[in-house]
Amino acid sequence: SGAIRGTPRGVHYSASKGGVVSMTRALALELAPHGIRVNAIAPGVTDTAQPRHGHSEEEILAMAKTIPLGRIGTPDDIARVAVFLVSEEAGYMTGQTLFVNGGAYMP
Repeated sequence: SGAIRGTPRGVHYSASKGGVVSMTRALALELAPHGIRVNAIAPGVTDTAQPRHGHSEEEILAMAKTIPLGRIGTPDDIARVAVFLVSEEAGYMTGQTLFVNGGAYMP
């Protein structure tokens, strides 16, 4: 994730992602006394318009081969994590950033 390890030629991107991680932690501390939980999702390469813009299907498949689970994520992969975070199953969780990326990056 750009928030943790940085991105070549992407200092602006890394700074904005790092800001989201820091904001998540700060808001979690500020809002916890009110019973409000704050968490974030940091998705990896996901099959949306962003990675497909300017990349061929072959390039997408090559990206997928570099991911330990062998595929790029789907919007449903990310949505399931969001549903978990808003459920009572995550009721004792706040200030966390969940990296949903098929094992491509493990902080």
